[in-house]
Amino acid sequence: MNEKKEKIDIYVSNILLIGSYSAAVLSLIGLLMLLFFTRTTSVQLESKPLSFSVFFSCLREKNPLAFLNLGIFVMMLTPLFRVMTAALSFFLEKDYKFVLIASGVLIILLVSIIPIFI
Repeated sequence: MNEKKEKIDIYVSNILLIGSYSAAVLSLIGLLMLLFFTRTTSVQLESKPLSFSVFFSCLREKNPLAFLNLGIFVMMLTPLFRVMTAALSFFLEKDYKFVLIASGVLIILLVSIIPIFI
């Protein structure tokens, strides 16, 4: 049982590491693009909510703010995936008290993230 717990802890820590590093790299790419490429090309630097289709078209156009926003989005999703993984691991361990706690945290995270997209 202890070996299974260690395996789950490794999965959770890997999710946090991958999410954090991915968000940092995407944000750094966007920042470097903003610093080096906005002087020579005309980049639309508007800060307004976008639909996903517009957001992905901005990514295809290599808009620096789209990469910065993607880094922020990945950073916002990292704790969400971490809590989902923890809830699943507690469920597999049949530790239902912590499944309820993790589900409550997941609901709080979703309630705080969903209004961003509305």
